[in-house]
Amino acid sequence: MEAELKKMLGVNNVIWIEQGIYEDDMTFEGPMPGRIYTPNTTGGHIDEFARFTSASTIAIAHVSDEEITKERCPDRRMILKENKRRFDAAKKVLENSLDQDGKPFTIVTMPLPDLMTTTMNLSDPSFQHMVELNYKEGKGFSPDETIRVGYASSYLNFLITNHSILMQTYWKEGLPDSQRDKDKQALETLQKLFPTRTIVPIDASSVNIGGGGIHCITMHEPDFGGIESHR
Repeated sequence: MEAELKKMLGVNNVIWIEQGIYEDDMTFEGPMPGRIYTPNTTGGHIDEFARFTSASTIAIAHVSDEEITKERCPDRRMILKENKRRFDAAKKVLENSLDQDGKPFTIVTMPLPDLMTTTMNLSDPSFQHMVELNYKEGKGFSPDETIRVGYASSYLNFLITNHSILMQTYWKEGLPDSQRDKDKQALETLQKLFPTRTIVPIDASSVNIGGGGIHCITMHEPDFGGIESHR
């Protein structure tokens, strides 16, 4: 796979990261703590937790010890701990990796939004697919159930366009102020990373629930200039 990536993409260095965000694990692997299922996802999307923002800078999701300590719900605390373990391991890999010029990367951390959950039943197309999966260790559910789903929420699933950055935000009325603070921190960090572009916040929850994100559902194309003349 690495040899093929180097050949097809013209790169000389591939960095392997073991695991991604917990809420993006493949659905058939079974529920997270609290019997919270992941949505209809293929698992392991790198753009949910780590992104290049320049040739030598990588932004990565981060969970602080303070967040874990403050979380009162045992199930949510366990999910936070698992995400922290995964992100810390990924960050260590990146800190010990080199860029295309043989130099260390600049690593920038981004907050992880609070765990976002919803409910699904047989009326939801995603549920209809999920209920038919072959779950590991028989951890599935029946068609007449209503299940809890924790969808992958991330500030790293942004889209870079020529003049703007489309970023996902999550705070709504009724959510804690800590979520609004995370949205603000993520926006300010992205603005520093992309000072010449306008940051455009978007509520992408409906896309996240379907197992994707703003970057996941796009197929952007670089503007090389004069491309029409070469077609």
